[in-house]
Amino acid sequence: MSDWRAKLAGLNEQLQAQERAEGERKAAVLKGFRRRLEELKPVVEEARAFGEAFGVDLAFHISRFDERYPYLELTILRPRLQYRVECRDGVIAERLKEGEAPIAERRVTLEDLSVKAFEQRLTGWVRTAAEANRRLPWRGR
Repeated sequence: MSDWRAKLAGLNEQLQAQERAEGERKAAVLKGFRRRLEELKPVVEEARAFGEAFGVDLAFHISRFDERYPYLELTILRPRLQYRVECRDGVIAERLKEGEAPIAERRVTLEDLSVKAFEQRLTGWVRTAAEANRRLPWRGR
């Protein structure tokens, strides 16, 4: 009779250890993501300044540090681009909509959001927008 109780207690301890480990992993991802948002803020501000020099209307918003689900949202008006990356329950997901294309969603890691990689993507988007704005027929040279 006590054999099943010992097994049940062992399973309970194992389950609690797994839940604790999962909670610690989620907390570590959240902490790393918040830190990464702070690192990406100067990159986005610099891209906005660069874009303004070439007529690119770029807006961004970084959530407050204490929000439950932190995010970075970025919008370029012409050509239309919407980008959002957020951390929910230990999972970092990004959503990208370019022009009339359907929304592309994927899971990313903190390594995918490295400052250098994000800066390269953002610079590419701003350059594409600057080129598109330069080719508008009503804009004089």
